[in-house]
Amino acid sequence: MAFVGRGWTMYKNGLGNAEAFLADTLKAHALNPKTGNARLNLGLAYLFAGRDAEALVAYQSVCSENPTQAELAEMRSDLDSALKIWLTPDRVRPIQEVLAVAQPSS
Repeated sequence: MAFVGRGWTMYKNGLGNAEAFLADTLKAHALNPKTGNARLNLGLAYLFAGRDAEALVAYQSVCSENPTQAELAEMRSDLDSALKIWLTPDRVRPIQEVLAVAQPSS
């Protein structure tokens, strides 16, 4: 999905703003809600845009769909990276709690 790639690249390179990353991710997610990258990035995009309650719902949604171990690891890694740059521990704590109890698909 071009939207996911463009938004993610802008986010990772610090070239885009939070709203652009979120808008691209929402577009990709609307086109196919089961697409891995859009599904996994939606929570992070909401967090980056300062929309923490929506981020928590997005992470809860992914975790309720039996993500793979690799998907859970990817989400945790993305959050760890964000913690080093812009995300504060108090904002990420509720999401870490959701991810901690998520059961991966077999």
